[in-house]
Parts: sequence; structure tokens; C-alpha cells
Amino acid sequence: MHRLFPPTLAAVLGLSCVQLYAVNDAASRGGIVEREASTAANARLAPDDVAFIDKVGEAGTAEIATSKLALKQGKGKDVQDFAGHMIEDHQHLADKLTKLARGKKHAVPPQSPADLKATMTRLSGLKDDAFDAAYIQFQVTAHQDAVHLFEKEAESGNDLDIRQFAAQNLPLLQAHLHAIQQISARQLRSVKPLPTDHKPPAG
Repeated sequence: MHRLFPPTLAAVLGLSCVQLYAVNDAASRGGIVEREASTAANARLAPDDVAFIDKVGEAGTAEIATSKLALKQGKGKDVQDFAGHMIEDHQHLADKLTKLARGKKHAVPPQSPADLKATMTRLSGLKDDAFDAAYIQFQVTAHQDAVHLFEKEAESGNDLDIRQFAAQNLPLLQAHLHAIQQISARQLRSVKPLPTDHKPPAG
């Protein structure tokens, strides 16, 4: 025969269980509230931070698309090598951006930038040296814009995580810009000057 707990002890144990349940329930609800508050804070991104994410996403799409075309239609080895690095680096950057944006409850725009179709149409009609020249010009301008965009966000972005993302990835874009500027300079040096017409002056 099992011995019963004294009423006073049973009452104490019963009260402890109720108290313990209440404490655990409060802690659980507190954790949910904290997570919800964090989610709400992430959802309230400043317009400038949202614009940064969207612009970086669009720029990355353009970088990858034009560089894939460069592997098919470019001529110079330096252009081909640069294009290969652009595809790899900007895909990696896009993956990090998507993860960051998802954590902030913001989706990176899936659509291409508005002017990418026109750029791709123009580049698709070129080959060899003509393509290389146009692709280099596009990449110089694109990376100048990207460096400026990342510098601004790193200095004055509202969200700490997005500001750190910009600061951490800025050196990569600066390296890209430096590399394409060097390729551009080599291309200009390789262009043969047009023959000068040495006609004697009239009279």
C-alpha cells in the first residue's frame, strides 16, 4: 500500500508545480515577444537601406549577365579572365546579399534593372575588339557607381548589419574597379593612332 503525502506537503508541491509552470510559461512568452520585437525591428528598414539592397541586387544581376556574354563574345584574355572573376565574385556577393535581406524580412528584387535589356542588346551585336571595348567601358562605369554606393552605405547606412555588409565588401569592388581600369589603360595603349595627313599648308 502506497503511503500518501501529508496534505501540507502535497499542497506545497502543488503550489511549486504551478509556480514553476508559470515561470516557464512567462519565459517562453518572453522569448517569443523578444523574437517578435527583433523581427519587427528588422522589418522597419529605412528607405535608404532598402534602396541599397535593391540597387546592389540589380547591379549584381547586370554584372553576371554581361560577363557571361563576355565569355562568349570577348576576345582579349584579360577581358575573359576579368569576366570569369566577375561571375564568381558577384554570384558570391549576391548569395550574401540574399541572406542578409532575408534576415531583414526584405526580398531582393528578382527583376533585372530596367536598362539591362538595352545593354545586353547592344553588347550582343558586338564581337571581338568592339565587344571588349564596350564591355570594358560598361564595367568601368558600373564599378565606379558600385564603389560610390558602397562607400555611402558604409559611412551613413542606418542599419548596422547592412552598413557592415557594405564596409566588408567595399574592398572587393575597389579591387574590381582598379583591375578594369588597368585593362582599359592597356587597351588604349594598344590602339594604333590614325595616320596623320601631312599635306603642305595652302598658299
